[in-house]
Amino acid sequence: MDDIVARYKYPRHSTYYRRKRRATKAAYSTAEKIAKQVALSALILLLVVIIKSIDTPVTNFITSKINNILSADIEFQKVFDSVGNFFKKLNEDPEKLEDDAIKEAVLGSGYQEQYSADNEVSEIVEKDIETIISDIKKQYSFAAPLEGILSSSYGERIDPFTRQLKHHYGVDIDAGQGSNIKAALDGFVVEARSKKEYGDYIKIDHGNGLYTIYAHCSEFMVNEGQEVKQGQVIAKVGDRGLDIGSHLHFEIWKDGEPLDPLCFIDFPLE
Repeated sequence: MDDIVARYKYPRHSTYYRRKRRATKAAYSTAEKIAKQVALSALILLLVVIIKSIDTPVTNFITSKINNILSADIEFQKVFDSVGNFFKKLNEDPEKLEDDAIKEAVLGSGYQEQYSADNEVSEIVEKDIETIISDIKKQYSFAAPLEGILSSSYGERIDPFTRQLKHHYGVDIDAGQGSNIKAALDGFVVEARSKKEYGDYIKIDHGNGLYTIYAHCSEFMVNEGQEVKQGQVIAKVGDRGLDIGSHLHFEIWKDGEPLDPLCFIDFPLE
């Protein structure tokens, strides 16, 4: 299978999905906090009633302190309006919380400034990723690590074990048990180990902060510290770790950031 790609494709998950997921999580977190506060308030009210029914110096002191706290000015109407608006929009369509006006009501008066800052930072990050991908393509030509079929792409997906939305940091390539896994580039093996999610895996350092990871191996053909050449067989396909069936989980990292392997290698879909 010939090497590589002139496929100019950027991570689909990055900026938009992170902002969307963050807003939705914040919304549901707010709802949970409100529910807990209502329950706590009911409990406090019950305790106050019990304490007021007991006439002792200690309970009288506690009652007076509670009265002082409750006498503080609270803009209850504003609180009720914000809560009502939040639940109305949440019931209609959670995605409407993407609207800045609703986020302002739900997340607080300082949200607009923070959201604008987040947008600006996200755009910078997106441009940085595009620049990184472009620079890597100019310096390297990746070889496909395995002859197989693409079964799961990079980005957001439903985790097959937890059934929850989770980010997938690489791609999965289906192949028969024992198929040859090859080094995508020249480099040095820095890890040939085992961990729960990867099973047996190999990590190769290609220099300049660029790494590739090959997971769910059944057998290592190289050792830590060994120099490898592009296309050299480094392991065999297996089904160890958290996986379903024999396949290769393949990742590309640059300076601590995951990149979509499909930006560099064209894997067949069937």
